[in-house]
Amino acid sequence: MVNDELTGAIINASFEVSNELGAGFLESVYEKALIVALSQRGLNINAQVPLKVRFRNVIVGDF
Repeated sequence: MVNDELTGAIINASFEVSNELGAGFLESVYEKALIVALSQRGLNINAQVPLKVRFRNVIVGDF
């Protein structure tokens, strides 16, 4: 998928989740719904991937 296509797929899936679920749920509900929407588009999803944040080559956070 070209970057523009991928970006469009992510944005469209995000709007679908927002429009279908509406407001008021926990973030985890929207995350799982977005994973479903993106997976149904044939995208491989890795959620909550660990990330080390570096500042001047020193790890300052793990998320």
